[in-house]
Amino acid sequence: MLISIIAAATSRAFVVGKWSPQCKVDHLRWLALSLTALVFAQLAVAATMRHAHAGLSIHDFPAAYGRLLPDTSPQALAAINARRAAAVPAEPPTTADLIWLQMAHRFIAAGILVFGILVAWRAKNSGARGMALLLAGMIAVQITLGICTIWYDKPADVATAHMALGALTLVVSALLTFRFFARSAAAREESLEFSTPPRYSRLSV
Repeated sequence: MLISIIAAATSRAFVVGKWSPQCKVDHLRWLALSLTALVFAQLAVAATMRHAHAGLSIHDFPAAYGRLLPDTSPQALAAINARRAAAVPAEPPTTADLIWLQMAHRFIAAGILVFGILVAWRAKNSGARGMALLLAGMIAVQITLGICTIWYDKPADVATAHMALGALTLVVSALLTFRFFARSAAAREESLEFSTPPRYSRLSV
């Protein structure tokens, strides 16, 4: 992510001002920053799920074990793990923490989708509309891949594409945020230049 920002900041397009949005983006920069933070948090949650080596803790979507919110009481968890042990091939047992971690993954994904749509909508006159629409499209594809990962029992190709696109989404979101913040910084410098009265040297008689 940092390398992509450095590459953008040193590119010819950035130096000549082609990256500058065409209007004020003070409201957009904080939306884009919030979106980037959500994507980063989502990747952290996904990495925790992946490294727990517990497979899928929830096998249905949009429900979770047939409910809007899963029942993770000791009795329900014992029944869940009994079904997982009887599966072919057998699955490792899960825990309430892992189930709620996957639920958090779903909730954050919903937040990312909302923020992605908001950024794309509000960026329509900023000059960064294409990049914002690309990001919104990537988020939609990413969520679709996540749903397919659950429905088709985590196939390797779909899960790998889901992981790779998640990393790419973070890069594009960070670049869009950098673009908005760079424009805001440039706008502040321009306003300071115009608001500072010129200095005149005192003429000696």
